[in-house]
Amino acid sequence: MEDRKFADIGHTVQLQYTSGVHQIATWADLVTAHALPGPGLLTGLSEVSRKDEQAIVLIAQMSSEGALTGWSYAEETLKQAVQHADTVVGLVAQSALTCDHPELLLMTPGVSLKSSKGDGLGQRYCTPEEAVARRGADIIIVGRAIVSSSDPAAAAREHRDAAFLAYKTCCGNATSK
Repeated sequence: MEDRKFADIGHTVQLQYTSGVHQIATWADLVTAHALPGPGLLTGLSEVSRKDEQAIVLIAQMSSEGALTGWSYAEETLKQAVQHADTVVGLVAQSALTCDHPELLLMTPGVSLKSSKGDGLGQRYCTPEEAVARRGADIIIVGRAIVSSSDPAAAAREHRDAAFLAYKTCCGNATSK
């Protein structure tokens, strides 16, 4: 996934996606995009994507303090995702927006095993358990906790294992009710 966070009018994102030094369309299976520009962005990317091979993940909420991606924005983003189900496969969000739309993946950013109030620059963190068990994440997005680790592979495994344990716990709790 190319975490490009496209956020412009349809024609411009088509050019950003297919042209330039990175030629994103030639190698990225998934790209992230903001819903802010409206559905023209999704139409633009869809027109130049390889059908059934490339898709979009819309950013509905962010993990940064004071983000303008509030609840009404998230709901509008979900509507765009549903209306463009042929192209959009999921949402980046902090809350369980996709409960009524299990066909959409929920990806939760700002995940770290280390409980922290943030980084002093607005980043807010949650644990894998919080993301999966309480927020309904299908996929956790872990950045600095892995890339800043002295052993990134071990850190990735630890986060994977913690998320899977939270998932198994949720499934166990769900079946015992």
